[in-house]
Amino acid sequence: MTRLKLPQNKLARLVINVAFIPIWYLICGYLFMGIQELLEIEFLSPIFYVLDLLHRLTWLVSIFLVTRYIWFGRVRRSPRITRSKDD
Repeated sequence: MTRLKLPQNKLARLVINVAFIPIWYLICGYLFMGIQELLEIEFLSPIFYVLDLLHRLTWLVSIFLVTRYIWFGRVRRSPRITRSKDD
């Protein structure tokens, strides 16, 4: 599977990042509104507040991870040390 090719230009990366944030917010909002309607949760219900908190956390964590990927590339593991240098 090939990796997503992002432009090297910093301005293009900034535009992609800024455009991604409101689009992803709308997608998450529609997703959680659908869950709310599916479960028939009322506005003042405690479950509504938990669902709203889950919506915000999902949005923030995903924005952080995608922004990190756009600017720094994929997350790589550090190499493991299999033996000491003294051997």
